[in-house]
Amino acid sequence: MKKIIALFVCIVTLSLLLLAGNAAAYNAAFTHTDYQGSAMPTLDGKYTTNAEYSAGASLGFGTDGVFRDIWASSGNVFENFILETMDTTDDATDSYTICYDSNADGGSTPKTDDFKIVITGHGASATVAWFKGTGTAWATAATPAATIFDFKESLATSPTSSTPHYMVEAKVDKQDTTAFGAVIIGMEFGMRIAYTDASTGTTQAWPPAPATADNPDGWGYVPYSMEPVPESLSTVIILALSSFAVVAGAVLIKKPKTIALKFNR
Repeated sequence: MKKIIALFVCIVTLSLLLLAGNAAAYNAAFTHTDYQGSAMPTLDGKYTTNAEYSAGASLGFGTDGVFRDIWASSGNVFENFILETMDTTDDATDSYTICYDSNADGGSTPKTDDFKIVITGHGASATVAWFKGTGTAWATAATPAATIFDFKESLATSPTSSTPHYMVEAKVDKQDTTAFGAVIIGMEFGMRIAYTDASTGTTQAWPPAPATADNPDGWGYVPYSMEPVPESLSTVIILALSSFAVVAGAVLIKKPKTIALKFNR
């Protein structure tokens, strides 16, 4: 009997250690499901109709940031996302940042399966820079071909808000291995998103500080679903209150209502 008890204790201990190891790979308090879309969104930098991203989930972050994504097939499988910010000021150094941990294996510094995409500026003059982890830091990397990665940025209205605001839309080929010798975004991955407004000097991010772009262990976890977001998870839009983001981490939305926002600059 003592041997059986000892064996049971060993098994439980090993299980707890494995769970602890997995938890350290990302911040499990921040989870966002990547749902399957039936069609590829039109890549124009705008969220024109609910239908474009209605199959997916909406993630609120910071005070007024909203992120939506779906994965869909068009030959290869693409990750599609649109990141909205209620910023209306045209600053050349405004920037969007999205980080991917392809294998959700974390790390205190960027590993070779980690990527950072920084889009700076607005409209047709917006530029993009790619970075790849070395194991200890970020190194600049060549931007993949437009067939693998592409983006558009605009000032427009959307189902989120009737006030024109800046947003960026992008797509990434989840199956391509030609650009970096490995996939950029795995089936389930770690992620961090952020927007820096030069006018206010503030950065809104998911997960919020103290998480940073340099420490994948602090990024959120993104599992996938082969179905669109369930109707039962539909809810009215909650625009990224910091307190909400800390407690819940993600907001799932089926058909967001149009809202008007007023900001003092």
